[in-house]
Amino acid sequence: MRAAIIEDGVITNIILTRTLDAYPTAKWLTEHSQLAIGDEYDELLANIDAPILEPESDIHVLEPNI
Repeated sequence: MRAAIIEDGVITNIILTRTLDAYPTAKWLTEHSQLAIGDEYDELLANIDAPILEPESDIHVLEPNI
């Protein structure tokens, strides 16, 4: 799984690992997390369960026929 190495609240590296035993400052990232190196670590964004949709990609607004 992916994990973020965090120093002073900022992601300094993203690694693939099976355990965090050797990385005391690491936190798990879900498959859909869009956090990157240099971002501040945010628990909610790290554990997001679904991809974030672009506003115009998969959302369609239907206007009423008047």
